[in-house]
Amino acid sequence: MIRFAASGRRSFLTGIAGSVAVAVLDGAPAGLAYEADRRFFRLGTGGIAGTYFPIGSIICDALNDDPPGTSCAEPPCNLGGRHAVAQLSNGSVSNFEAIRAGFNDAALMQADVLYTGWKGTGSFTAKGPYDGVRLVANLFPESFHLAVRRDGDIRTFRDIVGHRVALDEPNSGTIVLARVLLAAYGIKESDLRAEYRKWEGADARVDLGPLDGVMQVSGDPVASISLLAAHNAIRLVPIAGPGADAALLDYPFITAAVITEGTYPGIPETPTIHVQAQLAVATSLPDDHVYNLTRRLWSEKTLAQLRLGHPRGASIALATALTGAAVPLHPGAQRYYQEIGLIR
Repeated sequence: MIRFAASGRRSFLTGIAGSVAVAVLDGAPAGLAYEADRRFFRLGTGGIAGTYFPIGSIICDALNDDPPGTSCAEPPCNLGGRHAVAQLSNGSVSNFEAIRAGFNDAALMQADVLYTGWKGTGSFTAKGPYDGVRLVANLFPESFHLAVRRDGDIRTFRDIVGHRVALDEPNSGTIVLARVLLAAYGIKESDLRAEYRKWEGADARVDLGPLDGVMQVSGDPVASISLLAAHNAIRLVPIAGPGADAALLDYPFITAAVITEGTYPGIPETPTIHVQAQLAVATSLPDDHVYNLTRRLWSEKTLAQLRLGHPRGASIALATALTGAAVPLHPGAQRYYQEIGLIR
């Protein structure tokens, strides 16, 4: 089931309309569903308490914003009249598969997931390469979090053995990176009481409940982890030492990082690893649409909205737009970067 969420105040009703349209047209002839669906430009994000959803929502608002005086044939001009909506999802793997299935036009996803999905390696080996996806931009770094009960006995990554730890949902990017670390530390999933669900946080749930820990890969600060930290319920486990070093050596998409002191209430500086979050689109999208999407993404107005709208938005910069670009650019994005001199 594809779950829609509106991209902001102005697009709330349109976002709901998009979800209803998909539900109503499930059993309709393919041609009818396609024609109706062309009203919407669907951007896959993540869970509501993560980073992809708020960042994706800001991008959708920017894409839908056609101020008076713009030279557009029809609003929103940059997407050929289609309205951008941010869609909730399980995360990176789910987003890649939604593009493959034709449900999403674009998505946010981890750089390693985008690359392995395109190449047909790693967790995508069984399905093989998929050439229907292209890069638009690198956006921001995502940190690996292992949050554990403050009163528990997990002090290092290896201590998770025998404990009940949530590895996030099956089609998330978190579980991909979690399995990389488990292998690097020589731990089997069966060595711990793994649970495959996302801890999203809620006013009535200010601790980990029956869990001993949760893993999450996201741009910090993560709302759910902030909630737990604010109630003094957790510690963050350092991701460092021989196991982390092995992962850094074997996986070029992973780099060493720190979660700085003050990111979460009462949590000191914590070493970890991170991977880049990237914006990808379906190869089949018209070049003009992707050109205008890229131009709007890097406008000063959009960058200001991103800086104001989420702490991680300040990390999104044109100077790092092509960092970790291992998947080919969409021709529309390439045209924009050539125009501004970022590439030849």
